[in-house]
Amino acid sequence: IEFEPGQILSFRKLARAGITKEDIYAFCDAVYDYVPEGTYFSAQKLRADGFESELYDLGFSDWFYANLLVSDGRFSYTNVFGNLMLYRGTKDITIQSFLLDRVRQHEWIDMFDLISELADCYGCMVPEKSDITYRLKNTPVYHDKILDRLYTDVDLYYRDLEEGGF
Repeated sequence: IEFEPGQILSFRKLARAGITKEDIYAFCDAVYDYVPEGTYFSAQKLRADGFESELYDLGFSDWFYANLLVSDGRFSYTNVFGNLMLYRGTKDITIQSFLLDRVRQHEWIDMFDLISELADCYGCMVPEKSDITYRLKNTPVYHDKILDRLYTDVDLYYRDLEEGGF
């Protein structure tokens, strides 16, 4: 199991620490039961939302716990700005699909707030805000460059203009 990027830990070492494959399966089952179907999450977000496990007593980083879940076929995953993003369910997920989900959850969001949410909640470090706009190209998301705000679509943007802002 990869416990840090590029660093592998064998099951034998885990077994010497008293951790069995059954413990790992139980962890994955508990996460599966905890996270709603069709939800994006990271190991950091999982903990922040209150999920608890005895495996956390091992003291590994979130990368380790995410990799335990990556090995479970009930979760899909991708790397998003340097962090493993998971999804409860089986579908091809991408940085774009994750960002679309975040914007849709908010309906509209300031770019600064989105970047802060990605870092603080999910552990994703966005190198440049242009990386977000690039990933959202060819999607319904509308980017107001003046307010630096993302909208789920252009219709919502025009509604916002007509109503004088949210």
